[in-house]
Amino acid sequence: YIEETEPMGTGGALVIHKDRILDHADCVLILHADVCSSFPLLDLLRFHVEHNADCTIMTTTVDPNSSHNFGCLVPDNQTNELIHYTERPLTYVNNYINCGIYAFSPNMFARLVTAKNESRNTHVNADVHNRLNLPKGTKDYLSLERDVFRVLAGKKAIYLFKLNPAKDFWDQIKTPASALLCSQKYLQHYRLHDLSIYNRGNKRADITEKNVLIDPRAEIDPTAKIGPNCIIGEGVRIGPGVRISNSIILDGVSIDASACVLNSIIGWNSIIGSWSRVEGTLEKSPEGTERISILGVGVTVYPEVMIRNCSVLPYNKIHENVINDTIL
Repeated sequence: YIEETEPMGTGGALVIHKDRILDHADCVLILHADVCSSFPLLDLLRFHVEHNADCTIMTTTVDPNSSHNFGCLVPDNQTNELIHYTERPLTYVNNYINCGIYAFSPNMFARLVTAKNESRNTHVNADVHNRLNLPKGTKDYLSLERDVFRVLAGKKAIYLFKLNPAKDFWDQIKTPASALLCSQKYLQHYRLHDLSIYNRGNKRADITEKNVLIDPRAEIDPTAKIGPNCIIGEGVRIGPGVRISNSIILDGVSIDASACVLNSIIGWNSIIGSWSRVEGTLEKSPEGTERISILGVGVTVYPEVMIRNCSVLPYNKIHENVINDTIL
């Protein structure tokens, strides 16, 4: 790994370490870490080569009312060239957005160097420095979105690869609840396009269509009801009468008889006692995010306890009901 020791934006580290990144590469794929997708990277690369692009940006469409939360792209509908780019505009521009997945040719790195040199004293770069409260000596900051894509739009350098919603998907992972949403999307994608991932793990044919993925080393009582949209990890033990829906159960978890887990993420080696209930309601919090329950590693929930819309840090022991709280 190459460690970024000071804030450099989305492009600064690419400039500093360009020689190590390229290292005889004909093309470099760049993916933001906070997105989930079916990642049609081979299709992206073919498009990139066919268009002889310096940069290809993967794009998809969103509801026009939410497009202002993203980088908005305006394509040439004939050539797919990027002709205008605006990062989180105040007014409606377009509902094509930046997915944070790129293909860069070596020539793009030369363009990054030029953009970095040109942006050092610009008003845009100075404004970014002020808003991020960067140290005055942070000379290596570069924003791909503001300093590069915006400037190169319309110069036949950047092209847009449009995601095909019939077979591919994309979403952000910004909140704990979005991890469950993205898990659902992966499970649905694999059921439609690659059932082999289910066939390796599921021991019960009746749950495949419910989008349930079970590690073959999990032990599940036949009376347990699982699904839809569940992932059950290695070494998990699920007792009789247990109900699990829309949840991720990580390795080594034990869920005792007649317990219920809904809209939750259960951390490694946690124990949920019999007749307990761990759930998220998916209601909106005051901050606008959906509420789920998350148990950290090694949490013990005693029998007949209810946890609703809570985050529980590792190794806690929960003896009584808890609602809408964070347990430190």
